[in-house]
Amino acid sequence: MAGGAGAGAGGAAAGQATAAAGDVPILIAEFPLNRLYTARGESKLFEIYVTDGAGRPLVSVTEGKEVSGGGTAPGGFADLLPKSAQTAGTREYAASGVPMLAAYSPVGDLGLFTIVQIPKARAFEAARQLVTRSLLIAGVVCVAALALVFLFASSLTKSLIALTRATEQIGQGQFGVQVEVKGGGEIAALAARFKRMTEELSTREAALKDANQRLMESEKMSALGQLGAGIAHEVKNPMTSIRGYAQMGQRKLPDGHPLGEYFRTIVRETDRSLEILKNLLKFARQETAEMSIIDLNTVVSDTVKLVSHQLMMKDVRVEARLCEQSLQVSGNANQIEQVLLNLFINAGDAMEGKGGGTITASTDMPDALTARIRVADTGSGIPSEVVKKIFDPFFTTKPVGKGTGLGLSVSYGIVKEHKGEIAVESKVGEGTTFIIRIPIARQASEGVAAAAPAKEKRVRVINLR
Repeated sequence: MAGGAGAGAGGAAAGQATAAAGDVPILIAEFPLNRLYTARGESKLFEIYVTDGAGRPLVSVTEGKEVSGGGTAPGGFADLLPKSAQTAGTREYAASGVPMLAAYSPVGDLGLFTIVQIPKARAFEAARQLVTRSLLIAGVVCVAALALVFLFASSLTKSLIALTRATEQIGQGQFGVQVEVKGGGEIAALAARFKRMTEELSTREAALKDANQRLMESEKMSALGQLGAGIAHEVKNPMTSIRGYAQMGQRKLPDGHPLGEYFRTIVRETDRSLEILKNLLKFARQETAEMSIIDLNTVVSDTVKLVSHQLMMKDVRVEARLCEQSLQVSGNANQIEQVLLNLFINAGDAMEGKGGGTITASTDMPDALTARIRVADTGSGIPSEVVKKIFDPFFTTKPVGKGTGLGLSVSYGIVKEHKGEIAVESKVGEGTTFIIRIPIARQASEGVAAAAPAKEKRVRVINLR
């Protein structure tokens, strides 16, 4: 038997030769091993053998080298190869106690077999490595996913905690709270809606406080008016009697009598007291004025003309800036004129002897249902503590004997009787502005609403010097 023909042989041949009489025939085969070397080079994990039909190894290719005699497979492959049929197959078996995975295939009609085997442990090593890598990659992915989930949950939780705290602050009446949420999504949209809600609540709270303040002011004035009306009724009759008896005694005294001066003083002071009682009754709105449709522009213009000369004597100039559109309201022209006269005279008294100044009376329509009169002066302004009490009866900052403190109180009552509002804005050193709002008459408001698309405003200026 000869094994191990040259590796570069280009073909295979077989034949029989007889050496001498009685000798056993010998099979001589030649076949190329280059394919075996190539297959072995592609994967160094496999062992490749060529055996005879009995499983005895003839050629072994290991690490790219040819080994003859089957020294690498003690015991041969008798247990691996099939007993009868010349077929290919695969099997698991133990070689010297080592579990192996093997594949075999017959080589032509020579009765030879090619066997490729690998230790079972090495065969599954790649699978184990693949499983290990897969588990490692899966672990890394899980950790990264958990980190992302944690970051997202932390951001979400932080935003929800901020919204919860803001809700608690709003429940305590702190409507100015702001919630900052970065990014987008539903939480950011919720935060934006929450911000709009807080702004609306803040606006409504301010409006509610303003309405509550006006209500308290109205109730206070109403209570003071009722008290004043009761006092006026109780005091007016005895004061009238005192004045009558004083006048009677004055007429019966001869000229130059010493008691005459006393009677004249009594008459003068009772007249003054009766005038105060009259104003007090007006403040209490015990006298109901007759209402009709009037034009506020006309009332303001007439009042400016009436008072301008008197204020010029105090070096105070009066200007009227009237809305081009007619401002028709339901009211009493004499009473509105009385309110404006009070405001003009008070402003003139405040600026008298201080280098003069300017009083500006303007009219406009802040909306289709309201007429507004603004009386602004360039005086020294009113301190905030005085503004709070400026409409209280008998409150005055004028010297004793120059004011009763009922002028603005009466004006307040007149405006309320016209279903309007009067307010004051003042800043020390910058002047004072009184704002009067009176509802537009219904027929006039309907005409204004029809003409609403043309929002052009014009001002007519009357400068009286």
